[in-house]
Amino acid sequence: DENNNVAGVIVFDNGRELLIFGKSNVVKDTESLSVTFADGRSYPAELKQMDGVLGFAIYSVERSSIEETTWNQIQVAKLGSSNSVGKGDGVIALGKPFGYYGSVGYGVNSFAKNKVVKEDGEYGLLCTDIAAASNGTGVLINTQGEVVGMIDQSISEQDSMNLVTAYGISDVKEIIELLSNNNLVPYIGITGVTVTEALAQQQEMPRGVYVQEVEVDSPAMKAGIQSGDVITSIGETEITTLDAYHEELMNRREGQKVTITGKRQGAGGYVDIEFTVTIGSKQ
Repeated sequence: DENNNVAGVIVFDNGRELLIFGKSNVVKDTESLSVTFADGRSYPAELKQMDGVLGFAIYSVERSSIEETTWNQIQVAKLGSSNSVGKGDGVIALGKPFGYYGSVGYGVNSFAKNKVVKEDGEYGLLCTDIAAASNGTGVLINTQGEVVGMIDQSISEQDSMNLVTAYGISDVKEIIELLSNNNLVPYIGITGVTVTEALAQQQEMPRGVYVQEVEVDSPAMKAGIQSGDVITSIGETEITTLDAYHEELMNRREGQKVTITGKRQGAGGYVDIEFTVTIGSKQ
């Protein structure tokens, strides 16, 4: 079943197990997992940890179970920098970009500054001119053989659904590290935008992160945060951009309580608000 498998990438060898990063949609309604390596051999695998915001997971394969013939054909991937990939730079799509295994696509990065806003942050995208299947998965590598993107066709815009689109690896490395260490990715559950200086003056808004949406049953909703609020600090750290908000959140851990302060528009202008949020995770 081509819809019940994804192409991932070996990101760590911790001496006991190989850790593989890939989309998490294969976990649903499955009793067992297996990983097929480059030599065509399959081995039992386990889900180590997953994140529901981006929909990725870390899978593990016991190192001792891997045959020498398989070892000879695999290696841990080198993660590069997607921030250094410019418009027109050559990229190669590997894995399952066309919906079947063993496919390879060659092309260029078409956009250098594309971003997608998700819960609690925004992530850089690499958008290519390489044809893709709607269920395409795998990796983008640069001409030095470094992984620069994780392919996920669900994030491509409607008019480019047939072109390979990937999360830039630079914005995903932190998630790979958290999941590999068996940590959950911290989650509060707001979708927001940075209140720029120009917007602050034009709309007479305070600087910070403007909350556009609050996810249902999220820690943010349970704490009382509402759309229209402007978040100005997390703990002792002042927040003026969505990137700063995301960075501060990633320094926290699931289960921790944190004080979030901000501003809410009332009849006479913006008033101070304060919330105690218990950081969660999205599975």
